[in-house]
Amino acid sequence: MGYPKHYVGHYHSLAQWLVARGDSVYPMEMVAQPVVHQRHFIVDVVSFRDSKLYAWEYKSKGDHLTNAILQCENYVKSFDFVCVAVEDFHGLDSLVRKRGLYVKTILKQMGVGVFVQDEWGKFDKILDPVQQSPMELLHEKLMKKFRRYVFNEIPQKPKPKLPERNWRNFELTEFMDPLKPRDQC
Repeated sequence: MGYPKHYVGHYHSLAQWLVARGDSVYPMEMVAQPVVHQRHFIVDVVSFRDSKLYAWEYKSKGDHLTNAILQCENYVKSFDFVCVAVEDFHGLDSLVRKRGLYVKTILKQMGVGVFVQDEWGKFDKILDPVQQSPMELLHEKLMKKFRRYVFNEIPQKPKPKLPERNWRNFELTEFMDPLKPRDQC
């Protein structure tokens, strides 16, 4: 595991493809709150489209797709849509023995979109992503973070409200004279 880093390797091609299709893309990996699994919480690419946050997990030929399942279980708690981009289509047909299902079937049941990268760098949709019901607090936190770094929106803190004074009945005795005792003011 590690800290979020700027895009390296294939993440960059995914980010470029997302920008070409009209998404706004976060400039580096994003940390999502680990809700289900404590180890799988760094999202490879985060994009914003039609007022929705998308989490993208990129799996190259050497990656285990079973890890994508664990990562997506965390991401569905924070993002509107979750997608997995893979280089190797055949990895989707591998069996997960603990669950007795294939990777593609598990991702489909979770509502995760699956995209396969072709030799020209384009991503073809295999499964449509389904809109998730993220936890409101986690989703709002990630949305603020995204908007701050991508759209340069600085969250405004509410100004403190001053106490109301009735200035018509204003008396100088409200201001205390430091030389007089309190009860004589």
